[in-house]
Amino acid sequence: MIGQNAHLLGPAEPAGALITTLTSRLGGIPELATQLPALRSGLRTWTAWPSWPPPDQPSDALIRVLTGHSGRVDAVAISPDGSWLATASSDGTVRTWNADGTPLATLTGHTSTVRAVAISPDGSWLATGGDDKTIRIWKTDDGGSTSATAIRADGILWGCAWFPGGTTCASPGSEASTGSRSCRPPADHHLSCGDPVTVPSR
Repeated sequence: MIGQNAHLLGPAEPAGALITTLTSRLGGIPELATQLPALRSGLRTWTAWPSWPPPDQPSDALIRVLTGHSGRVDAVAISPDGSWLATASSDGTVRTWNADGTPLATLTGHTSTVRAVAISPDGSWLATGGDDKTIRIWKTDDGGSTSATAIRADGILWGCAWFPGGTTCASPGSEASTGSRSCRPPADHHLSCGDPVTVPSR
């Protein structure tokens, strides 16, 4: 329950409002039903006991909420081994997280909304793109603190994806085409990118 509602449990004024928010979420937990009367008197502050489930109550399928971005989250990618994930946001950053929700790194470099994120098949490279008309490639095993390279595009990037071999990253282009660049990570971890190619839409 705490994990599902973590986004509501930040600093609040007055301080008692946080208790009110928390207790309003306890009514639907059968194991706490017999403890609620004592909790109500013991807290010595206003408490709320909804008569029906709150409209913003998350689905039972929700495991946790990841907080950190200051803007809308536009894209999510999960690593091939499922141990970490990456999120792209309108705040211009990309964040990486452990699967348990703990933050790993905040990647900065884009100058506007980041709309696309993709993780290479071996999990060693991260590609991002967005409104600043660049696709950026990041090395993941060093924390991704800086991008290995930034490739200029001819328009806003709404998506990106890696080919199965992990050496080519494709992104949507203009005029109903898809532009792809051959990205071959050499042993020294500095990315080299070939000339863009155009694959007409079918």
